Amino acid sequence: MVSLLRRLLGEQSGTAAVEAAVALPVLLVLASGVFEFSNAVFDHQEITTGIRDAARYLARVQDPADGTSQTYAKNLAVNGVIIGGTARVRGWGNVTITITHVANPLLANGERTYRGPDPLSIVRVWTAYPYQQIGLLGAFGLPSPTFSVSHSERAIGD
Repeated sequence: MVSLLRRLLGEQSGTAAVEAAVALPVLLVLASGVFEFSNAVFDHQEITTGIRDAARYLARVQDPADGTSQTYAKNLAVNGVIIGGTARVRGWGNVTITITHVANPLLANGERTYRGPDPLSIVRVWTAYPYQQIGLLGAFGLPSPTFSVSHSERAIGD
């Protein structure tokens, strides 16, 4: 019995297969995690770019409160062009646009606090997107994150 035990403990054939069997699941989870994380970062960047594009577009039109301009801006955010196009991010489409007015009073020297008319118009484009995960987060029971992105621009017209 002792000699059999010594012989088994001294045997080295098959150790590479055992090491691979132990390491492979860990490596697969790590690779899947990198892939999931990279996909989430890419989606967030695409959404951020779209929101920024829409706010900049509305800041340059004559009337940012115009319904057609806002429709174009929303399409620009989601699809990358003002008419038509394909979605930047699968499942994303809700874009909110608000326009607020900020007072621009005269100073003692007769100039305004900020260059421009009174009141100034501020365009804010906002979205919340529940990330459509590939599946690794759900496999570990983790919820999908929600990306909230906004961008504000002062409306300057043409």
